[in-house]
Parts: sequence; C-alpha cells; structure tokens
Amino acid sequence: MEKRKRLASLLSWMVVAVGWTAMIVSLWVVPPFHRGWIHLILLSSLLFITEYFPFPQDGGRVTAHFPLLFTLCFLYSPGVAGLIFVDVLLLVTWLRRQSFSRTLFRTGYTLVGLISAYLVLIEVDPLLMPGESTFSAAIGKLAVFSVVYELVSKGLRDVLERINNPRYNRWWFRGVLEPLLMIGTFLYSAAILLFGNQGRDTDPLSIALFFSPLVAFAVLSNVIARLTRQKRKMELLFSITTGINS
Repeated sequence: MEKRKRLASLLSWMVVAVGWTAMIVSLWVVPPFHRGWIHLILLSSLLFITEYFPFPQDGGRVTAHFPLLFTLCFLYSPGVAGLIFVDVLLLVTWLRRQSFSRTLFRTGYTLVGLISAYLVLIEVDPLLMPGESTFSAAIGKLAVFSVVYELVSKGLRDVLERINNPRYNRWWFRGVLEPLLMIGTFLYSAAILLFGNQGRDTDPLSIALFFSPLVAFAVLSNVIARLTRQKRKMELLFSITTGINS
C-alpha cells in the first residue's frame, strides 16, 4: 500500500510538471488572439466564482469551469487560459485554507487535458467536416475539444487516484452529477458558438449577462448543498441528544 501511494505521488507530480511545462511553452508559442484586458478580467472573475462555489459530490467536488476555459482558450490562447486557471485555483485554495498539493495535482491534469485538446483540434481541423456550414463545423470542433479534454483530464485523474486508492470510483460510477454537468457545460459552450455565429455582441456586459445564469446556478447549488449538510448535522445531533435523554 505504501509503495502504491509513493508511486501515485510521483506520477502526480510528473503530471503537474508536464502540465505546467506545456502551459509555459504554449504561452511562448501561441500568441493571444485577443488583447482586451476587460474581457480577461471579467472571465477570470467569473471563473473564480465558479471555482469558489463548487458542486459538492461524494468523493470530491466538481465545477462548471469548462465554458469559461473554452472561451478563454479561443478568445486568447490555451496558455493564457491555463495560466488564469492556475492563478484562480491557487487563490481559491489559499482563501479556503485547503491542501495545495491536491490543488497542484488538479492544475496538472487540467492543463494536460486543455493543451492536449487544443493540439488534437489543430490536427483534425483540416479534416473536420469540409464544406459544412460555419456553425456545424464549430460544433464539431467543440465536440472534439470537449471529448479530448474530458478523456485526458478525467482519465489522468482517475488512473492516479485508482493507484493511490484501489477503492476509488471513477467519475461515471460516482453519481450522475459529473456526467450531467459535463453535458450541461457542453451545451452552454455550444450556445456561445451559436451567439458568435449570429454576430451577437461580445462586449463585457453581454459576456457577463450570458454567463450570469451559469455562475448563479453554481452559487445557488453550493449554498443549498451546504444548508442541506447543516440540516443533516442538526438532525443527527437532535437524534443523539434525544437518545441520551431517554
């Protein structure tokens, strides 16, 4: 068991090293497509809110960060999106006084998934639905990007967690929350492409209004989950007190 944990720890740090190296190389190789600071600050703030208010789940927490990462990746660059994600996650970890080692591991597999999805999309882009309409091609690119991102990032996470803990359940066995959230964020990202294809405005106010339901849902779900846990604790305390008194 101790050897398994040491192996899992070594592999986890390797994933972190690979992810951070890929992010730094991407910052140098891929120049930002857009240089607006207001959009960057706004998207970073929304990403911070979704990470600070995650969806509680048995065996961990999940967040609705994919649409924001997707927007940052293609509005700026994958390196910029990864850097913003790392900064936001480290800040949230510091504010919540959580484990930095777990946070670094999460940044590692997320960065590897993000850069891998971008590289795969570049390779398959010339072969993807030639002659199709712009929106259909964009949806195809989104599908490729999201599938590769989910498979690589969640695959790395599950394999290393499984090495560390043989009882660890992979994400598709831990409940319906994470798969449903993955589908929901994909549809949200598809709506981003639809609005862009229709020539909708992309000013900061429009972006804030577009992402406000996603952020509000994340905050509301987190608050409801916390209140539910508090209620269960109070009910348990009440039953124990009643038993003692009787």
